[in-house]
Amino acid sequence: MNVPKYRVLWSWDLGSNWDISVGNKINGCSGKNFRREAFLKDYKRMVDYASLHHFNGIVIWGALRAHNDGLNQFKELVKYGREKGVRIMPGVSAFSYGGVFYDPSTTASLGIDRKFGTHKYSLNTWLTEHPEYASVDENGNPYPFGPMNVLACPSRPENLQWFKEALGWLYDEFDIDGIQVEVGDYSVCHCPLCEERRKGRNIKRDYSVEDMLNTYTAAVEVSKSKKPDAWVLCETYSGFTSPKAEFVDGNWQSMPNEDRKLLSALPEGSILQWAADKAIGGFATEYWPDDIYTPKADNILRVHAGSQYSAMGMGDWAVELIWQLVTEARKHDVNGVSIFGEESFVAPPNEANYLAFEEACGLGRENSELSIEKFYANTLDPLYGGSSMATKWRDLYIKGRLLMLGERAKKKHLSYQPLEMLTDDPLFLEKALSYSAEEKIELLEKYFDEVQEILYSLKDASVSVKGRWSWLSNDLRNMIYIVSKKV
Repeated sequence: MNVPKYRVLWSWDLGSNWDISVGNKINGCSGKNFRREAFLKDYKRMVDYASLHHFNGIVIWGALRAHNDGLNQFKELVKYGREKGVRIMPGVSAFSYGGVFYDPSTTASLGIDRKFGTHKYSLNTWLTEHPEYASVDENGNPYPFGPMNVLACPSRPENLQWFKEALGWLYDEFDIDGIQVEVGDYSVCHCPLCEERRKGRNIKRDYSVEDMLNTYTAAVEVSKSKKPDAWVLCETYSGFTSPKAEFVDGNWQSMPNEDRKLLSALPEGSILQWAADKAIGGFATEYWPDDIYTPKADNILRVHAGSQYSAMGMGDWAVELIWQLVTEARKHDVNGVSIFGEESFVAPPNEANYLAFEEACGLGRENSELSIEKFYANTLDPLYGGSSMATKWRDLYIKGRLLMLGERAKKKHLSYQPLEMLTDDPLFLEKALSYSAEEKIELLEKYFDEVQEILYSLKDASVSVKGRWSWLSNDLRNMIYIVSKKV
């Protein structure tokens, strides 16, 4: 099996937490800005780790923000990434997500009462000057979204021309090596022009494949004219596996073949990005047929594991999900894979996730049979102090998290693994839901004491081995505090 050509970490700037001296991060894309001043430290550390562990691209949404000298910081980061062999690719859109210049405000605070800044390539600025180009809902009214997620009509040639000009400026000004481009996944335009262009097709999703065609074609053409070897990652908001039951249309579901065929009209150089959340893990609702159809040769398969969209948030132990993602991609000749990269490897769950990605890609420790058991035994166990110690760490961590999360652990997130199945008690979640807060605290304290005993037994181990168990000790203490607040 071939090593995937595209190996990407995905991020929002405000959610990235690689400079651990800065204690605040944002789940999502906006809010009071605690992190932007740490932008270069966050991302240079991410680049260093990516380069060392064979990731060759980083996507950054929110890459362009005017405050905290954001433009010069981004320019410096692009240069630094190139020196390390890691492409820096901003997230952009023609019709949503702020356009090309995500946040033109020059103030450091992102409070909701601030005055939003202006820039000619900010979508909010463009639509403020040209409100007639905005998207409209079924009643013909503009969508009531905030300034960083206004919507432009994808059928207006003026909007597409503005996007092309903005994208050209982005390449010229920052010398980027590629982009991730999206059309937006939170609404579609219902103006007469759009309804006519879609030929009356009933849109059951919050995006339109027809909108992808003109946007992504423009993105590829501009990108290749500016930099022939640019990567242009084109988001589909869909999977390409097959539903096990009756097909349910909607975001992150398998894309119907009729829609996939429309995407075959995209130019060469389009790299289609697909979601595999419904096709991996213990609650997969889609299967992997032998005759998977992808309309373009270059594809990236991604999953929302180890992120704010997964069961345990950014601290998700997602080794099994990521291992399956990469191995399935390689078995089906998908030449790209992408996972979230917002949390530093200093957090042991995320470190394990990144190492799983690297080894499953065929670039870490030798594991030609793609055995996850071998990965645990040869790669993870030495990091935790010896035989079966990684599994022991995982068991205590997941049990603690399930006790803390309670009912929230039952929620089927975008990327969902039945975490109790990774412990030594498959019925643990069911039991945890019946425990009182006092009983949960008692169990958490028992796990804490067990970790202390393990730390004592590892007194002669390396600092890094003890550090991973100390991290768990501190995390369990935090869990106890959170549960005690409910008493």
